[in-house]
Amino acid sequence: MTAPVRVRAERSPADIRPSRTTQVLVLVVVGLVFAVPIVAMLEFSLRAGLSGGYTLEHWATVLGGRMPPAYQKPLVGGILNSLLLAVLTIAIVLVILVPTQILVHLRFPKLRRVLEFVCLVPITIPAIVLVVGLAPVYSVIARMFGSGAWTLCFAYGILVLPYTYRAIQSNLSAVDLHTLTE
Repeated sequence: MTAPVRVRAERSPADIRPSRTTQVLVLVVVGLVFAVPIVAMLEFSLRAGLSGGYTLEHWATVLGGRMPPAYQKPLVGGILNSLLLAVLTIAIVLVILVPTQILVHLRFPKLRRVLEFVCLVPITIPAIVLVVGLAPVYSVIARMFGSGAWTLCFAYGILVLPYTYRAIQSNLSAVDLHTLTE
């Protein structure tokens, strides 16, 4: 007598999930990618020079207002420039992209794929090509608006288009925009 042949049930791709070990391993690796630079920066800022050991003296100097003006001015300037770039980039992208996506969503649904393609192009083009392409644009921007650090927000706006497009599009798809605009 022969033993019955056991047939495994077919699994659809939706049923296939990574094992718990694989999930934890991926989470640990991604966590290390983010944590190692932060821990290294913290360790470097707490180091007491070549003598070894750790101290909070550097942090006390920066936060306590005892920093020499020669160092304080560039540090404060850098922080303010970073905040200005972040705020201007967010403002430019939202002012341009949100109304455009709402208009396309409501009035021109056939253009949705075209807008998606245009917004996703920066993520598909290598960075060096973007730099070469933006160089002539920045010469015009420098003549019109000046060449301060804040003009980088235009390039940042182009670079973040794919991410902001996806976030805004998922939110627009989740709500009934036609009813809201009536």
